[in-house]
Order: sequence, then structure tokens, then C-alpha cells
Amino acid sequence: MVVRNEVGPCCTISTVNVLDRYALWGMEPPLKKYKSVKPYAIPDGIYSLKYTWSHRLQKNTWQVMDVPGFEGVRIHAGNKPIDTKGCLLLGRHAEIGKSEIENSREAVRMFESWLNPNTVYSIQYVTKERSK
Repeated sequence: MVVRNEVGPCCTISTVNVLDRYALWGMEPPLKKYKSVKPYAIPDGIYSLKYTWSHRLQKNTWQVMDVPGFEGVRIHAGNKPIDTKGCLLLGRHAEIGKSEIENSREAVRMFESWLNPNTVYSIQYVTKERSK
């Protein structure tokens, strides 16, 4: 579950709960109410999560499937808002005042080690309104 708990005009910071056992930080673009054109965060909802080939990243990554109005939503490494065009970036630590997350590659490796690439999972995005 992705719980968006810090929303603002620069980015959206969330806690990412994995398999109800693990927690990481997440970063996405701002919510649509802060920005009229993409990139902005995908809508709240429950989506399928599959391990698929990314042509842009040239490797397999977790893809959030069937998001209305979006294509190629991935979970990958990155530290700042400029690193995402709608995807969820993962980190081990968050610098909320600086709008960045840290240790992103390590967080992605951890996330990938917790999930079976042959299994399709569900991922839920929920926004808790607390503006920055």
C-alpha cells in the first residue's frame, strides 16, 4: 500500500508498505490538484503490479498496470521530483523539507527481493490529506 502522507506542489511523499511487513519511503510527482498537466501522481485506487520489461530502463521492473490515463507506470530508483514522470520512486530515508528521498537503489533492491517476479500483486494508492 502506498500511503501519500505529504502532498504539495513539488512532489508527493508516501510510506510504502510491502506485504504488510516492510516499509519504505516513496516519491511521486504532485497530485493533479497541484498541477494541470502531466507529470502528476496517478489516481488513488487498487492496481495490479507485474514484473515486466521496461524498454526505457532496459531491464525488468515492477509495473503498475491499467492506470486510467497513464502508460508505463513503474517502480524504480530516483531521488528527486525530476526523476519521476508519474512513476513511484523508492527510498530508505526521506528528506521531506528538501523534497527528496535517499538510498533509492538499495530500497529498490530490497523491494524486489521481497516480491516474487512470477506473481501478480495488488497495490493500493491512498492519499491522506496533509499538505506541505
